[in-house]
Amino acid sequence: MKLSVDMFRLLCHSFQLHPAFIEIAVSFGFKIEDQDEYFTSCFHKCSKDRGPSHEIFYNIRYVERHGRSKPVDPWSFRQYAVYHQYNGQIDASVWILIQPRSAFRQWLAASEAWRGAGGAIASLYLHLRFLKSSSSSWRWFMNHLSDELEQTRIKVVCQNVPRLSHGSDEVEFSQAQSLELIQAKARRACSAIASTIAVVAILGHQLDEAIRLECDQGPGPEDPSSDLKAEIKQLMLQLEAHARKARELIETVKNVNMLIQRTLDLCNYSTVHSNNTALRQISASAAAENRAMLQLSDANRKDARIMKVASIIALAYLPASLVASIFSTELVHLDPLMLDIGKGIGIFVALVLSLTAGTIATAFLWIRKDAMSAQNKISTSP
Repeated sequence: MKLSVDMFRLLCHSFQLHPAFIEIAVSFGFKIEDQDEYFTSCFHKCSKDRGPSHEIFYNIRYVERHGRSKPVDPWSFRQYAVYHQYNGQIDASVWILIQPRSAFRQWLAASEAWRGAGGAIASLYLHLRFLKSSSSSWRWFMNHLSDELEQTRIKVVCQNVPRLSHGSDEVEFSQAQSLELIQAKARRACSAIASTIAVVAILGHQLDEAIRLECDQGPGPEDPSSDLKAEIKQLMLQLEAHARKARELIETVKNVNMLIQRTLDLCNYSTVHSNNTALRQISASAAAENRAMLQLSDANRKDARIMKVASIIALAYLPASLVASIFSTELVHLDPLMLDIGKGIGIFVALVLSLTAGTIATAFLWIRKDAMSAQNKISTSP
């Protein structure tokens, strides 16, 4: 059955429900994400107007296995709300349950004992049953978080020195992210348990008020509320133990996260140190190569100097050898009367100088032509 908020307000007014319960009721509904995670409320009131009567309502947040393949986390946070109004004049109760646990719904459908729970004190047993049922999973949820945290903690603690190679056991930033998720779940659980402890404490006050209204004298040895008080105290101790465990998980996550950050800083320092060492080695190799290049340049300059000297010698030697070879042949015949040392040397020198000048001029023109053609190619290229 679907109800609008206005219709629900009308029903609350007809049953004379407390208006504050509407704030709890409207926090339920279809959701695609967590909202109002912190919001919990509880209220109780006793009166003698209609006999020993009382009114109590609250909402409880708890954890339960969702039983689905996704998400990977098998636990989910849920909530339910309870409204109870007891009229001592007619010994009747009005109950409103919003999204109770599936196991408790089955118990309500199969059992008729809760319908006949009369009396102000006897009706409080149902509240205790609600609270114990929803609090039964905290132990296993805390164990689940502890196992996840212990796996990460062992990997971090057993990491002796940071390694440069990547492996499955190496400390990584993803582990810090998983720790953040564990810490968020532990904080949320701590808040939910604290609100449940407050509701249990109010249930104890409600029981004391009911006893004071029903009995004119203190509880005797046959007091029916003694067992209820003992169970409330036991549940309170269990919830306080779960709250301590949640706080311990939060502190452990902080310590492991700090160790991860320091390990990552050490890995970063080691990587930077290794990179600097490699850069120094590369710089040393580059310096050695530069020195080798300088030595090669010096050798090239020496070779170029030698080639220049050889070229100059060749420019003078080749024309001289050509003239000498011509004079040694029968192509040149001088009159023996005219052939003396002075004239022979003069002719030889003149021919050598002429051929040398022609060779140098030809070489200069050839080199200049090549340079101009290369410059034209560079200027015309895009």
